Amino acid sequence: MKPIIAIISGLKRNKEEGVFEGELYSYITQEYVDAVEMCGGIPFLIPLQKKIEDVEKLLDVADGIILPGGNDIDPSFYHEKTRAECGEIFHEVDQLYLWAIELAEKLKKPLLAICKGHQMLNVAYGGTLYQDLHVQKENVIEHSQNQPRHLPFHKIQIKKDSILYDIFSDKTQVNSFHHQAIKDLSEDFEILAKSSDGIIEAVLKKEGNWMLGVQWHPEMMAATDEKMKAIFQLFINRCKKR
Repeated sequence: MKPIIAIISGLKRNKEEGVFEGELYSYITQEYVDAVEMCGGIPFLIPLQKKIEDVEKLLDVADGIILPGGNDIDPSFYHEKTRAECGEIFHEVDQLYLWAIELAEKLKKPLLAICKGHQMLNVAYGGTLYQDLHVQKENVIEHSQNQPRHLPFHKIQIKKDSILYDIFSDKTQVNSFHHQAIKDLSEDFEILAKSSDGIIEAVLKKEGNWMLGVQWHPEMMAATDEKMKAIFQLFINRCKKR
């Protein structure tokens, strides 16, 4: 049977002038849906929920969970004040992400976390973030590309004998769309990949439930890059084993 994959939705504010200016929409980019379908999963979207018990009822029917990219994370979740460089924050969405991580652990659901999701994994287990790389860290490379989203932008170094090494070997190139990143890594995770400036690009939970986080956007590359698609296939295969 095909595994059912829950994708946590974010919020997006309509910035176009007119009657619906400022309206909030639950959304996810179609590439996440396409990547899940390409790898043999059935995707369904979970919109913003206000009660953890309702989220649990929805996740109970899923075989795996995806935490996608999105807005900046509220620094209050890692006990810091918000810097001016932070972008728009949706506190309720961040809480939903944290609930999804907590419930993934409780319900033993494999979890794939991408970009913001990767950062939130670290926050959920006590880690911290750079609120803005170029302000808070010296000698960083550019991490927000202005070229087409499916194209690789910078190199990463991959840990030998890791699940990503099995896909990419020791190096690969990834796309990049972020200005925040993991700062202090939670002790619950091991590093699987870094960029040349030392930014953590991939992590895996050491014990307990299977949780993989990547800082780049493999969903944007999966349609044209078999190795990026293989990340989703790895995740879907874990979900099938349940």
